[in-house]
Amino acid sequence: MLAQALPQPIVRSALRPMNPLRDLGQIADLVEGAFGAELRLLGDEYLVAMRRWAARAPLLLLLDPEESFLSGYVWEEAGRLVGNVTVGPLYRGSAEWLISNVVVHPDYRRRGIARQLMEAALASIAARGGERAVLQMREDNEGAGRLYASLGFRYLYGSVDLLREAQPAPPALGPLAVPWRRFRSGDLHAARRLLQRATPPEQQPYAPVLAASSQFLEHGAWGAWLEDRLDGARTGRWVAEEAGRICAFLGARASRRRGRHHRLYWIVRPDQQGRLEEALVGRGLGFLAAFPDHPTLALAPLSDETGLAALRQWGFREVRRLSHLKLEVKTA
Repeated sequence: MLAQALPQPIVRSALRPMNPLRDLGQIADLVEGAFGAELRLLGDEYLVAMRRWAARAPLLLLLDPEESFLSGYVWEEAGRLVGNVTVGPLYRGSAEWLISNVVVHPDYRRRGIARQLMEAALASIAARGGERAVLQMREDNEGAGRLYASLGFRYLYGSVDLLREAQPAPPALGPLAVPWRRFRSGDLHAARRLLQRATPPEQQPYAPVLAASSQFLEHGAWGAWLEDRLDGARTGRWVAEEAGRICAFLGARASRRRGRHHRLYWIVRPDQQGRLEEALVGRGLGFLAAFPDHPTLALAPLSDETGLAALRQWGFREVRRLSHLKLEVKTA
């Protein structure tokens, strides 16, 4: 008598919209599993923030249901979340949309899941009136590069993350080429204009993101003070003036929490580039020297040769290169 074939279990696969209330914790697990070592090298702020979002998802949805990190798609396999893409406008009302957290669990790769997640994200951007999609990837991620190229993304520019290990002694500072003063709340608009002017056209889509992520141009004095208290940090901001006009901005953010990194950020007006960068980095490190137990992280475009040289001169080493990509979205 022939044995009857046993019924095979049904493995359900599904691409569906992200549900922040139940998915954010698993998304954080996915991101940590795929990029955790890299993110910890650059400071654990992003992973900590994701865990915080997961814990506070109901409140976040109530306060701001349009927040971009609460939107995207996931891939679910037999009840397990194994893939994710996050998608949202760079800022409220922006025509540029940011795609991030494109991740598939290692056990489920090479099955076309990442492509389907990306196609869903692009369709969502088109349906919601977005005109361009931007994303970033590690320069050496060949698989992701092939996927994004096949979808029509093109290279915009490259950037470099650099790290300076904790130093016990403050750096020796040289003279300043122009007068400096403390940043005032009334400087916020001028500093944002400076950022716009100093950013090459191909980098414009990312300029607001870089400024916001650094948190140096996001708030006035009161907002910056409150942000520092909530995040266990201390921020210093300065501007350089020449002929009554701001020609450079410097921000240094010292973290007091274990596992975090200090941050260094600056903007130099194009006609002053090559003249101020070394002093800018030195002044920022001088402020951070009061908190010597943390490494310092800085981000610079690959095209900023003077800025990169200044960072290396002060002991920064390269830890990651990113390629920034852009796609003109075809509307329905």
